[in-house]
Amino acid sequence: MQERAQRTRRTLLDRATELLIEQGLEALNTNRVAELAEVRVATLYRYFDDKYDVLRTLAEEYLEAEAGWSTSLTDLADPEQPLGQVCEHMIEEYWQALRRYPAIGALRTAMRALPELRDLETQSIERWEHATATALVTRAPTLVRADARAIARLIVESICNTLDRSLTLSAREQRRRRRALTQMINAYLETALPPS
Repeated sequence: MQERAQRTRRTLLDRATELLIEQGLEALNTNRVAELAEVRVATLYRYFDDKYDVLRTLAEEYLEAEAGWSTSLTDLADPEQPLGQVCEHMIEEYWQALRRYPAIGALRTAMRALPELRDLETQSIERWEHATATALVTRAPTLVRADARAIARLIVESICNTLDRSLTLSAREQRRRRRALTQMINAYLETALPPS
C-alpha cells in the first residue's frame, strides 16, 4: 500500500476511534467516519467493507498491542512475590493500557455486543486466561489445570469488565474501584490457591 493510501486508511481508523470513544458504538457508521476523515464514503469503501470491518481492524490492532502488555503474569508465577502486590500490578497494568489506548473500553464493548466481533473478544480473554492459568499452576503446582483456568477466567473477566466500565467515572471513584478490585482478587486467590 502506498504512503498516501496508508495515511488515508490510518486517518479513517483514527476518526472511527474518536467517534467510538466520544459517542459510542451506536454513533459509528461509515458515513460519519468518512465525514470526520474529510473523505467521500466511496474512499472509505476502498479500504473497508463496512463498519464491522472498520471495528474488526481496530480490534485486531488492539489485540496485537495487548499481546505484549502483561509483565505482571511473570510476577504471579513467582511464589516469592506477595499475592497482593501481584494483583495490584495486574490491575494497574491493564489500567495503564486503558489510559494509553482510550478506545479499549469501547472496543471491548463492541466486541461483546456484536456477533461479528465476538470471536476477537473470546480470543483476547482466552489469551489472558491461558497466561494467567499457567502462572497460577507455576505458583501452586498442586493446582489442577481446569481449576486454574476457572480461577484465571474469573480474574481476567473481573479486571476487564470492572476497569472498562470505570473509564467514565471520576478519578476518585476510579481509584476506589481499582483498590476494591485488588482486594477482591487478592482475597479470592488467598482462598482459591492451595497452600504451597
